[in-house]
Amino acid sequence: MKGIKSLFVSLVLLGSVFTLPVHAAQQPQDLASVEGTVVQAGTSTPLARTRLVLNSQDGRITAPPPPPGVTRVNVTMTVTTDDQGRFVFSNVPPGNFQLVATHDGFVTAAYGESGPTRSGKRFQLAPKQQLKNIVLSMTPTSTITGRIKNSFGEPAGNVTVEAHRYVFQGGRRVLDSVMSVLTNDLGEYRLYYLEPGQYIVTAIPAAAPTAGPDGKVFLGNFTRIPGSPITESTNPERTTTTRALAALGVVGAADTGETYLPVFFPGTTDLATSTPIDLRPGASFENADFTVSGVRAVRVRGRILNAAGQSARGAHVLLMSQVTGYNFGLKEESGTVSDNGTFEFRGVAPGNYDLVATMGDLPDDISFPGSGYPGGAILETYRFDGLPPGAAPPAPRTVAKTSIQVGGADVSNIALTLGPGYKVGGKITVDGRSGPEGDALTAGITIQLMPDPETFESAPMPAVVGANGSFTITGLVPGTYQVAILNADKVPPGTYVKSVMLDNVDAINPRLVVNSEPRGQLEIVLGTKTGFAIATVVNAKQEPAAGARVVLVPDAPRRQHFDLYKVAAANDSGRAATDVEPGDYMAYAWESIEEGAWWDPAFLVKYEGLGKPVHINEGGTETLNLKLIPAR
Repeated sequence: MKGIKSLFVSLVLLGSVFTLPVHAAQQPQDLASVEGTVVQAGTSTPLARTRLVLNSQDGRITAPPPPPGVTRVNVTMTVTTDDQGRFVFSNVPPGNFQLVATHDGFVTAAYGESGPTRSGKRFQLAPKQQLKNIVLSMTPTSTITGRIKNSFGEPAGNVTVEAHRYVFQGGRRVLDSVMSVLTNDLGEYRLYYLEPGQYIVTAIPAAAPTAGPDGKVFLGNFTRIPGSPITESTNPERTTTTRALAALGVVGAADTGETYLPVFFPGTTDLATSTPIDLRPGASFENADFTVSGVRAVRVRGRILNAAGQSARGAHVLLMSQVTGYNFGLKEESGTVSDNGTFEFRGVAPGNYDLVATMGDLPDDISFPGSGYPGGAILETYRFDGLPPGAAPPAPRTVAKTSIQVGGADVSNIALTLGPGYKVGGKITVDGRSGPEGDALTAGITIQLMPDPETFESAPMPAVVGANGSFTITGLVPGTYQVAILNADKVPPGTYVKSVMLDNVDAINPRLVVNSEPRGQLEIVLGTKTGFAIATVVNAKQEPAAGARVVLVPDAPRRQHFDLYKVAAANDSGRAATDVEPGDYMAYAWESIEEGAWWDPAFLVKYEGLGKPVHINEGGTETLNLKLIPAR
């Protein structure tokens, strides 16, 4: 079109880049701009060559029209700072955006963030707006260096060294691996680009791959290291056998009789006695040296019998650590019972274990939705894919479980007899919906008890609720369980778990503990009348606290009922709203808080008196005025 200027805007959609002209509907003089400076935190030193990313939060643009068939288009623009740390985004279409800065050796920074765990606030650009004088401060990262030796004082090469940080997952304070490196031939390691904070450093020598129940080794799970007969050129999908590996000189703990436990800095195998390393911005913690020593790898052997006292050939056995599951990933070994009913695990490290034996099948559609929490009940109000029509029913399932302690000697003569396990009957009802109406809402719901730690092998058989709300769960073994209510797609919106009781004891706060066959029924009541909370948050200057994290923490008797914690973010007006199950709560508004920290009772103690109590009634709405808790 004559007399109309064209402007090209880069548009990113599903990983592809579209270059589209701005038409008459979007004149260049309507476009906005963003400019500012990036400096090193705590100084005025500019950071040159910092990458700035301006990303649309709308999922669309007002103009130009997207290509035919394209309904959502994101605007992503990037620039790099000059030698004075300055940046400018020109010709930005109006909308909502987020601005992020990245630079090697510095923690990622975002415009409007108020703490290290925040991703930055969204901000709106109006037509013709010129947003100026933005200052982004970037915190330098830190390093940890050291040397690892073996028990002979020699440099230990190819040792995996990891930096862990405590995080909150499902209400538990657990260690999460941030970075992993291998020591070189001098035993040296360097953990770098670490954000400031406390770290737990662990070391464990590289282990040879372990064969599965079929006797084969999946090389994709094996750490391929320099000098190893198995190199990076090996097809990661390739499987082999322990015999083939032995021909290459690669043998595991089952053959050497020696294995390793994770060692925590400054040199302990007990996490409780480890020493955290506190990193300051830009600091280098040096000489974090410690020693790795092998421990005797032993055998665990025994025999599995069926209910008739005969060898349970083909049964499945699982040896599962009781300790490592919450810290470094669930460590478990699987095996199959031989024709004469015997089993053997080789190369087992000292520790406390659960041994679970099973025979028969679980349904193909069994799942662990939302597991990993310390208490509460899962309620899924949509339907999972069930078994395909005409699918054969699962074979009858029998189970057995025992706990064993492994030390420096072989553990032999374990005897387990498979049986049907414990069973528990129950009834599920919808509060205020009785008779045929309530039965219609609960019919077809699946009740599942999820073991902790969560493993399919130790899971009981789920139960489908009958027409009168009744169900029976079978195949329980001693342990701790979480209640999951699945396929509840017919319940009204806003339905929640009001209570779960077994033998007049709360079964969801914290969790259901089974030590013997339950005598009573598992009584589940679903509520349908949630309340609503609307909070307005202001800072010390009585200004709206945009981006504040509003958290409603349930009262002490329900503290471990995980799904009662409610979290919402304040908008630009400082308002946050959420639906809430009826009951008593303490409401907090934090400027910056680590995700999930509100689960930690020790954390909440620090903010005693800074929250506001609130009672939520069924179907009611409560308005709250909260004061912002500043970042510490």
